[in-house]
Amino acid sequence: MTMTPISFVVFLCFVYFLMPVESFSSSSILHHRSSLSPSFRQHDGRLPLAKTLQDNDDSSSSSTTSFASPMEAVKNSFGFQTKQEEFQKAQADGFGTRARNAAINATVGDILVPLCSNLEQRQKLANQGVYPGVEYEICSLTLLASSDDDMSSSSGDSGDSVGMNGNDDSATATMMTAKSKVVQTLQGLDRGAKQGVIATVKPAYPLRAHLERDDWPVSVALLKDVPLWLAKATYEAGTAVGTLAVSLSGLVMASLVAFWIQLVGVPTPSMLPALQPGTVVLVTRSLPMLGKAFQPKVGDVVFFDAPSELETAISQRMIMPEESSAATASQDDVNDDMANLVPSASSSSNNNKADTSTKGKQLLKRVVAVPNEKVGVRQSSPYVQVSESTYRFDVIGRYARPEIFPADSWNRPLETLGRKEYFVAGDNGYRSVDSRVWGPLQQKYIIGTAQWVVWPLDHFGPIPPGPISEVTKPK
Repeated sequence: MTMTPISFVVFLCFVYFLMPVESFSSSSILHHRSSLSPSFRQHDGRLPLAKTLQDNDDSSSSSTTSFASPMEAVKNSFGFQTKQEEFQKAQADGFGTRARNAAINATVGDILVPLCSNLEQRQKLANQGVYPGVEYEICSLTLLASSDDDMSSSSGDSGDSVGMNGNDDSATATMMTAKSKVVQTLQGLDRGAKQGVIATVKPAYPLRAHLERDDWPVSVALLKDVPLWLAKATYEAGTAVGTLAVSLSGLVMASLVAFWIQLVGVPTPSMLPALQPGTVVLVTRSLPMLGKAFQPKVGDVVFFDAPSELETAISQRMIMPEESSAATASQDDVNDDMANLVPSASSSSNNNKADTSTKGKQLLKRVVAVPNEKVGVRQSSPYVQVSESTYRFDVIGRYARPEIFPADSWNRPLETLGRKEYFVAGDNGYRSVDSRVWGPLQQKYIIGTAQWVVWPLDHFGPIPPGPISEVTKPK
């Protein structure tokens, strides 16, 4: 089964939202198992079996034991979390520049992610052992105050002063001699007291060898040294949203490019000398509903589906190709649009529908006349009456087997094109089956306009002009 890009992105999003990042980390699983409280272990270090229900006589002295469902047990054993709850918390914290600083109400044991956009400050933090974008666990929180009055305004037991990591430029260097107070959380404290907090932090997971340090945990001025701390859920939610946005934008851009641009190979020599057989051209889609700027113009090479009028003209051709004088010519002489459009015609004498079907065929021709212009054919070459005294000529020559089609194909009187009709012809009239045979081309069949030759490289560049010229009669 082939997976499309859209289904692949949906699959990745499903996996991401189903399992948290830490559930894929063996170290996090080991950390989860080792963090079980000792009170829940037996004296020999093994995990106890499930408690048996007590007798009804003893029910008044004990609480009822609750058992998790099998699905909840699986989720707990593998570290699954409810992503909906995490996103709700992340939404409350905010995203990007509007994100709330999670360090304001930090608690020992919290997992926070430092962020810093200033390159110089990032380097200073890295020297301290605080790497932006890495998850850190808060190991301890210590309040520093500059006077006894400030210390008396907060509760708790006084502790030892906290040592720093030798960063003289850091704001924490001025707090070295200040009195300290160890706390478990910053919640409930006034904002002024929080500004002097010193935290010891360590990475929540193993880092690469060149980033590891021997002095974990390290000390940092929580609110002064680091501009912003994000909660783990907020950081993961922002990463998920950003990844999804980049993926979707990439898909949208790829879809737009695929819709707007197409590479097309030139199948026959009907556009010589401008386009050689085998040349690859870049085609941009025509969008006539957006105005004339996105509609084909005189001289443009258009790429279009074979019109139904062409199939009718081929099915009603006067004689079969193998019955014409060209049947005795060399294979190179019959290498034209007919060989590309109806390849079975040269090998079958049955003039039936299967032989004349042009369904799925596409052609490249040059626009000679646009809607509302008067166009005709004289001696196999199209011409346009631009004004009373100005004419446009496309001298392309006669077709190699003119007897195949009606004689009036090569000499048409002037006719005014409709509002959505174009007259197109190949630059090499000797090999081209075009509007001279089937008449005007309806706009609905046009796919796009050839803009550039991309292969071969020695022909790389804009589409060369055709043999179209304008002549003004002297007064």
